[in-house]
Amino acid sequence: DPPWDFEDYLDDEPDFLERYFRERSGEKSTLQIHLRERRVLTSLQMDEAGRGLAVGREGVVLRTLDGGERWQAIVPPTTHDLNAVAIGRRRAVAVGAQGALWTSADGGVSWRPWKGAGEAVHFDSLLAISFSPSRKTGMAVGDHQRILRSVDGGESWTEIRPRMP
Repeated sequence: DPPWDFEDYLDDEPDFLERYFRERSGEKSTLQIHLRERRVLTSLQMDEAGRGLAVGREGVVLRTLDGGERWQAIVPPTTHDLNAVAIGRRRAVAVGAQGALWTSADGGVSWRPWKGAGEAVHFDSLLAISFSPSRKTGMAVGDHQRILRSVDGGESWTEIRPRMP
């Protein structure tokens, strides 16, 4: 169908409809469609060498190797939101919706889920993660005061139960 306001163009351009259909029906159509994804990033982590990872909604992961000049989209490890990312001694770690914790040993190219102590409630999330300056000790926190700790640079994790006064 022609555009709903095509009559407005006919006075200035009498062959508007003919051109409109020709551009959309020929073998070499000149119609171009540009898609814009609305990626929402929630966390960014850079290392001293200028390598970095950014994560966000719907599992988006972006990676840079040159201090942020260029970014590469990585195949998402999940379709759920990733809330935060940190770089440990030997692993990058991302946390997100449904208590998810994902680790990468290859700079963020591929990810594997961590099957940890206890199961998170379906709608619980891990919200933040951080490593010490040595990148050996890491902590992740989330809903219902859930705390996870790594003492080996992100390779293994244990759940900590906070003591309440």
